[in-house]
Amino acid sequence: MMAAYVFLRDRFYHPAMALVAAIVYGFPSRRLTVIGVTGTKGKSTTVELLAHILEAAGKGVAVSSSVRNEGRGTTMPRCFVIQRLLRRAVSQGHGYAVIEVTSQGVLQSRHRFIRFAVAVFTNLAPEHVEAHGGFENYRAAKVSFFRYAAKNPRALFVINKDDENASYFVRAAEGHTTIMFGREDAPTSLYGDFNGYNAGAALAAASALGIPREGALRAIASFPGVRGRMEVIRKEPFEVVVDYAVTPDSLRAAYGAFPGRRIIGVFGCTGGGRDVWKRPVMGGIAGEMCDEVILTDDDSYDESTESIMAAIERGLVATKAGAWKEGANYRKIADRGEAIRAALSLARPHDVVMITGKGGDRWLRMAHGRKIPWSDQDVVREILRNPKAER
Repeated sequence: MMAAYVFLRDRFYHPAMALVAAIVYGFPSRRLTVIGVTGTKGKSTTVELLAHILEAAGKGVAVSSSVRNEGRGTTMPRCFVIQRLLRRAVSQGHGYAVIEVTSQGVLQSRHRFIRFAVAVFTNLAPEHVEAHGGFENYRAAKVSFFRYAAKNPRALFVINKDDENASYFVRAAEGHTTIMFGREDAPTSLYGDFNGYNAGAALAAASALGIPREGALRAIASFPGVRGRMEVIRKEPFEVVVDYAVTPDSLRAAYGAFPGRRIIGVFGCTGGGRDVWKRPVMGGIAGEMCDEVILTDDDSYDESTESIMAAIERGLVATKAGAWKEGANYRKIADRGEAIRAALSLARPHDVVMITGKGGDRWLRMAHGRKIPWSDQDVVREILRNPKAER
């Protein structure tokens, strides 16, 4: 019965709603140049970078990304919200829209009845594999977006040439103009090799849209960064960085941006049965790359924070042949604010306090649908202003 419900919902209900939304708002994408960005990591930064380039070139741009959609609790809003955004862009005289396209959004047909002029693939790594029933299904959802975009005979495609899954996207774009990019294509002052790829993707997309390379490079150089994406809250005497990093690859990349530095990592993993497999994996990465670790809450939903921390802990203590000792170089502090306070108290000059998992998210999600306002950035600033004050 449940399988039949899911089939009917995904095959008929969601596409029907996407069509109704497009009709209600007058198929606005036909009057815009719409760019869709998909992949596992870097979507938000690539979207914001590209929007910054277009705005610097004097173009009017509408943007939908996880950064802009924090209040809705979803990276890719539902079809009526997206179509309304596109309609508003047309009404305001904008010519462009840049949209972050997720695998869940594709499964729910949120991309349908939007004419994409450019489709961008950033990279692919295991994420949401349990929700999709395996990595292959997750990849298939991403690839199906490219196939949908290819229905526009004039669509252009931008693909990360270094990703091991690139060939799937190249085949989906067969018969269309394809631009391949790499990490070395666009210099950027943002931390991390991964931001080299994000800048490369944005530059390649801008090229596909006819933006002069020199102007695009100037815009990339002036880009201030994205809230919650390798965001530096303090530089001296020790560095405090807030990043999203909810996948093992992202966590490794975030820590790897600071070679030779002493790293104090603060993180947890999302509850609610989401991607349970990655908890010990991320613990192992922290065990390999951090000098001190504090495990804490991160959207526990209806799971106990203690059980989530315990799963991460198993991966942590398995590294470095028993070098990790609770109370010595790692702690479990369920209260995220107190965990951040503890990390800051441990920091010495030249250290890096890396707070990951929430990024720019403004809520902590608890059991029974309860949400509490939250900001890693605000908590850090409050503690740094008054280290002895109780929260």
